[in-house]
Parts: sequence; C-alpha cells; structure tokens
Amino acid sequence: MRKFILTLFILTPLFVPQVIAQTSPYTDYQYQLDQYRKNYAQFVLLKKDYLNNNTLDNEQKALLAVESTIKSRELTMFSFAQMLKLSIIETESA
Repeated sequence: MRKFILTLFILTPLFVPQVIAQTSPYTDYQYQLDQYRKNYAQFVLLKKDYLNNNTLDNEQKALLAVESTIKSRELTMFSFAQMLKLSIIETESA
C-alpha cells in the first residue's frame, strides 16, 4: 500500500496540466493560446487523415487530439478571463 501511494504521489505531476505558465496574466494567456493553436492544428491534420483512411488507429488518434484541443481551449479561456479580470481591477483602482 505504501509503494502504491508513493508511486501515485510521484506520478501525479506528470498527469496534471500546467494551468499557469508564466508570472503575468498576459504571458500566460499567450502561452495557452499558442498551445491551443498547436493542438488545433494537430487535430485538423489527424481528422483529415482519419477521413481519408478510416482505421481504428486513426480514429483513436483523432479523438485524443480532440480531447487535448478541448482542454487547451478551456485553459485558454480561463487565462483570458483572468487577464480581463486583472485588467478591470487595475483600471478601476487607477
């Protein structure tokens, strides 16, 4: 049981997505947007490959690409909301 908990503790950071990439909200948003663009481009290629060659392997690759694209889109929207929130707070306090 101890080995299982220790292994789980060590491997957990590998599976947790990186939510905050940089120190400022703007750079974090730019990073997340770049990740989304990269994942979306990969999804488009894999989708095209699947439509041209309907195999189970291509379908699984396309589904995994969809999942990572959606996750990166959600992180991008979260970063954008944080950036807007801090921008509004700074504008109101000035």
